[in-house]
This record gives sequence, structure tokens and C-alpha cells, in this order.
Amino acid sequence: MDTLVSLAAQSCPDFEVLLMAHDVGSRDVQAIEGRVRDFDPEFSSRVTCRSVAGGGRARAFNVGSSLAVGDYVACLDDNVVAFGHWVETFRSAASHAPGRVIRARVASQTIDPMLWDDHPGYVATSGISTPFPKSFDLWQYLFEDQSPKCGFALPRTCFEGSGPALDESLRRGEEKELIIRSVVLNGIAESGEVTSLSRAWGAADEAQVEEAARQWDVTRSTVVSRLNQTGLQLPPGALDAVDRYERDLVGARVTVTRIEAQRDAARREVERLEREFDAVMRSSSWRVTGPMRTAGHLVHRVRGRSR
Repeated sequence: MDTLVSLAAQSCPDFEVLLMAHDVGSRDVQAIEGRVRDFDPEFSSRVTCRSVAGGGRARAFNVGSSLAVGDYVACLDDNVVAFGHWVETFRSAASHAPGRVIRARVASQTIDPMLWDDHPGYVATSGISTPFPKSFDLWQYLFEDQSPKCGFALPRTCFEGSGPALDESLRRGEEKELIIRSVVLNGIAESGEVTSLSRAWGAADEAQVEEAARQWDVTRSTVVSRLNQTGLQLPPGALDAVDRYERDLVGARVTVTRIEAQRDAARREVERLEREFDAVMRSSSWRVTGPMRTAGHLVHRVRGRSR
């Protein structure tokens, strides 16, 4: 509901809302439609609620994007709140760079479940931060969770191909391939504005963390395999990024080699000292002077007692 409220408060009214009720019963769909009617008619008249059944997380996006009629398509999950200038920022950037993918920055906050008057709710357990990069990096985005999809607005032309826009078998990061191909084909315009807040559940056990990491690995390997098979035209600046990563990799390897060399040198020095120590301990002079060292210790003890 917070997501819908944030859309109702947008400074720019030039947008439609396709509300996808995914795997929700008919009574719940009716309840959602009733909540929509509670809003001002100026907003509620632009909201269309559709029931979507089956499929993975991407099913709702695929259905919604196929119904969209605007020039751009953007997506908000139910854990995201759009700031008041979310639509306005996308619209302004698109007017200066029509046809390009528009990217805005996303803030982040951790929340935990909590009951509010016996109803499921949440409580914020962290402040608001901006952990995602200011600028889009194609390679970093491919291999890392670099930017949530609520920070992108894609030209509707990106959805005019055959088949679903997203792979419904993927459970995390399923939008990566679509965004990468859209950026390569259309270019990207950065707004620089922080326009939405993505809230993530903080309470997770070790098994959930491991499963999330496994799902990300599946997505990465799947997307890389497809891009590798079909080919990918590099956008402007991509070679500079590749060169930078290569230099960083070479630098890291040099550093590792230097550390390993220092470690080997230290180990050899320790071994040398141990050999010298063993040689002294086994020497005849050390054994001959043993009684003298014992007598010296006894003298020190006797003098200590006499004081």
C-alpha cells in the first residue's frame, strides 16, 4: 500500500499505473480495487488493477509491460517507495535524451517484520543510505547487484520484440539482461537524482543468505551465457571500462605476487634462523659451557636470597 500512496503523491501526473496482483485470490483483488477507489479520482482513474496467476517473480512484470501504452516503462516492487519526483525526474531526463534508458539513483533501508495491532507490519532497523554507484557501469552491473530496477525507465520500444521481456525461470535479478541490452541499443542518460527508496528485509538466517547468493549466481551465469552466444555491441566508453578493469586486475596480481614473495622471503629467514639456532645448540662449545651457565644461574639465585 505504501508504494501506491507514494505514486498518488507524484508531482507529475503524466503516467498510468498498472497494478499487478500476482497470485492473489479474487476477494483480495476486490479489496485492492476498493483501496484504489479510496484515492482521489484524479489518481484512481489512472490505475488499472490486473490479476496475474502463476510463473515466477517476472510474470507480473511481463504482463504489465505488455499492457503499457506510454513512451517509457518503469517498475516498482511492493518493497519500494517512490519519492515525489520519481516520475518527474524520468520525464524530464527523457525530454532531454529521448529514446535513451533513463537511470536515477536509489536509496536503501533495512527493515524487519513487526506486528502493528495484530496486523503484519515492519519497523526500520537502519538509516537511509545510498549504496549504489552514482553512474552506471555496464560491466559492474553485469556481475554485481549494482542498481535496483526501480531506478530505471526503459523506452517502450525495448519491449516490442517477440516473447516475454524477462526470463520467468530466474528468481533474482531477472531484469539484468533486458536492461543491459536496452542500454547497449539505446544508450543511457543519468539523472543523478535519488528518486526512490528500496527497503530490504534484514532478518535472514544463514540458509536464506546462501540461497539468495545461489540465485544470483544462476542469474549471472544465465545472462552471461546468453550474451556470449548472441553477441553484444559495446556501447561508448565500454573499452575504457574494460581497460580499467584489466589494469586493476594486473595491479591486484602484482600486489599478490609481491605479498607472496615477501612471505616466502620471511619464511626463508625464519628457516635460516632456526638452522643457526639448532647449530648453536648442537655445538661442542655450547655443551662445554653448560656447567658454567648453570653455576651462573645458581650464583644469581643465592645473591638474590641474601639481599
